[in-house]
Amino acid sequence: MSMAYLLAVAPLPALAGPPIAFDGWSASNGAIAAGCPAGFQCEVIGASNGFMQRNITSAATGTSYVQTIVAGPNANGSPIAGLPFSDEGFIRGGGSASTGSEIPDPSPPSIAVSGIADKQVIRLQNSTANATQSFDYRALIQTGWAAESGVPNVDIRQSISETSNTNKQFEATTLIQSNNDVNGNQTGLRLDYETYFVQPQGSDQRGGIEDAENQGNNQEANMVVLRQRSGDMLTSSGSASLANGRSISWQAGDSVATTWFGQRMSLGGDCKRENRPRMRCQMQHGFQSLDNASDNSQQVSEMRPSTNGPFTWWSNPFGPQPVMPATRFDNSSGD
Repeated sequence: MSMAYLLAVAPLPALAGPPIAFDGWSASNGAIAAGCPAGFQCEVIGASNGFMQRNITSAATGTSYVQTIVAGPNANGSPIAGLPFSDEGFIRGGGSASTGSEIPDPSPPSIAVSGIADKQVIRLQNSTANATQSFDYRALIQTGWAAESGVPNVDIRQSISETSNTNKQFEATTLIQSNNDVNGNQTGLRLDYETYFVQPQGSDQRGGIEDAENQGNNQEANMVVLRQRSGDMLTSSGSASLANGRSISWQAGDSVATTWFGQRMSLGGDCKRENRPRMRCQMQHGFQSLDNASDNSQQVSEMRPSTNGPFTWWSNPFGPQPVMPATRFDNSSGD
């Protein structure tokens, strides 16, 4: 991620994206094949198993780019179809205007224009007799000549999940988007982090369960959410108040964040039949906070012991409200 930030430079609104669309290639036993789009002339300058590099030159302008594609040495398929790993990047040389009649020079162009367009994808899945685990990662960088108006210079998305045959579920998702200036300094940030864990009641408890006929049917859950908006990704002033009345305010360009934690769990030791009508079988609590890191005020927060929340939410600027995972719970009296 730090490398991605160092590569980032100021956007040029008149230009947008790579010269040709990402993902227009495929691999067969590591040999990479890529068609040459209309309006371009293409020349391979290096290739081996899992690797190809070529010049692509616009017939209209004479501008040349070096396209580099990397996949596994035995890769089969396409990035769209779900190759486990791929990286595709473009750098631009200092081409001059062309009438379209010239024959492009197939040698690598001199690197005269700052910026890069790059897309890296990793997809992994592991299935055993006990669980299925997945890892998905995508990083998209469009800086300098490749910057696209209204699109972050850096866009990183990651998801990790596991589902077990004992009905345990875990998922963690991360979104990092940033804009950067000509020196690679971050000018704006959007950060979304979310994780949840659901398990059957009593999975990690030992003893003290006096009435366990519902153990394995009831479920427990934890969820944590962090959202942050900063710099030129916080485009307007505003304010937000917690349910307890504590609040923050901000100006455009500040750095504001909110955190929410929710938990729902079963109390094995108290879960006797006679206690169920008194709601002693399940405990819920939640925590929320707000902070403006750009002012001198302290973070404000609220905790409640009887509900998991969120108690209130602010879609502007923090996006859609998170939702606690649904869980099964039997609070019947057991008569």
